[in-house]
Amino acid sequence: MSKGKSSGSDWDYQELCKKIIFALRNEFPDLVPYLGDGIDVPLKMGGTTWTLDLALWNCKGVFIVVECKRWTTRIKQGHIAEFAYKLELLRKYFNGDVVGIFVAKTDYQIGAVKAAKEANVELFIIPETQSEENFILSKLFYDQESMRRISKILANVIDKVNVSEAVFVVLNPPSSIEKIESS
Repeated sequence: MSKGKSSGSDWDYQELCKKIIFALRNEFPDLVPYLGDGIDVPLKMGGTTWTLDLALWNCKGVFIVVECKRWTTRIKQGHIAEFAYKLELLRKYFNGDVVGIFVAKTDYQIGAVKAAKEANVELFIIPETQSEENFILSKLFYDQESMRRISKILANVIDKVNVSEAVFVVLNPPSSIEKIESS
């Protein structure tokens, strides 16, 4: 196997991601693989050769690059930063519109979500146990104001509950708290 080429379950996951992206054609009309089947596309830029997990193109000149990770660990901000660097090189190389999509089978650390927002990278979770005919796609994004509101609500809940006990907290409007002992 040559360097930068996927095989086995990794290739299967890239193929699944490609099929799901193709299923979203109304978002990206006239989508075709950039080279070959669009998987593991090598491009020379920035003085070296980079292998793109998935590279697609449409007739309007939009280049879509998808990073596919079927890791069991959460995606870290460094992974997003590395992908963002590839996107910057591609934007210079293609002198045009480049869309970056990062797909993982697991969750992302909050730093990765924040880094993706700054780098204009779309984040998705696609569990690998799906089919392209019947799938669930989760999109992640970071909204600082929403995070502040959620943190404030959670801080109020935690202040009112003895967290050293095993308890369930049920929130009932208008924000009353009922403590239910675990059995």
